[in-house]
Amino acid sequence: MINAADYGQALFNLAREQGVEEQMAQELSAVGDILAAEPGYIRLVTSPALPEEQRLNLLEEAFTTIMPLHLNFLKLLCKKHALGRYAACIRAYMALYDDARQILRATALTAVPMSKRQQEALTEKLHVLTGKTVMLRNVVD
Repeated sequence: MINAADYGQALFNLAREQGVEEQMAQELSAVGDILAAEPGYIRLVTSPALPEEQRLNLLEEAFTTIMPLHLNFLKLLCKKHALGRYAACIRAYMALYDDARQILRATALTAVPMSKRQQEALTEKLHVLTGKTVMLRNVVD
């Protein structure tokens, strides 16, 4: 099994070298959402019943609009029988991306929805404490 942190870091380093970190982050999020919504697709492209070449072609056909670097990353995971680790690779990439951009993603778990004013106040307080740009999400439980 692959180490998702290492693969996420390698992808981040390559994206950074090519100056496409932001575009890659957007693509990773979009493709991650697609794959999460279609678990049958991951089962199909990881099936040992299909020859590797056919599985790689399925990826090429499904993801025609993503950057070559991203497509090659998907293919590498497919060849390593690790496409199921894609979400973990995304998390590793995004942690590095956020760190490089001084972004703090925070979740406020509340019993009732926070008002816009409350969210702004908490965002500002976290910004003052950390010096980072805060991306706040309110989850009601």
